[in-house]
Amino acid sequence: MKLKEILELEENQEYNAAYYAYQELLYENDKDFESWKHYFFFLWYMLDVVEGQFTVDINLKNTLVVELKKGQKLYDDIPEFNFIAGYAISIVPYEFGNCTKYEMKAIELLEKASSLEPENPIYKMILLGAQWDFGGQENCYNEVCAKTKQIIFQTYNGKGLINKYFHTILNRYEEVLI
Repeated sequence: MKLKEILELEENQEYNAAYYAYQELLYENDKDFESWKHYFFFLWYMLDVVEGQFTVDINLKNTLVVELKKGQKLYDDIPEFNFIAGYAISIVPYEFGNCTKYEMKAIELLEKASSLEPENPIYKMILLGAQWDFGGQENCYNEVCAKTKQIIFQTYNGKGLINKYFHTILNRYEEVLI
């Protein structure tokens, strides 16, 4: 099954079928970043967002941590890897292990995404938003929020959970009252 078909399964909330299709796809090519990022996000989404609709008997938490480690080995130099992994960890650091350790890991990954691709305002917005008090950079946060709206629509306009989620969630970021 191709990634495009798996994203259709996600759209139709056929999560168990999507999981098995990801297994098959990644067995065929376990080094493809596009497939990995959708799978990693799928696992995170099943753990953090979906309740009761995913019934495959696996340990989601352990599988997610294994995929994070795999991603760190294979894709560490890819800005989008650092963004997606950093974002996922920043939302639920306790799902990855020691909460304090993974809160710091999330910031580290988001900083790396932002430094690898400094012109990407989405990465900067999420990095600042993940830091307590916006890292003391409220004005900078407001500036990047204003720059992201159109980019979010262009970047996350496809099918699948990752696109739907980021299209919705990233557009909720509001300016900080100063």
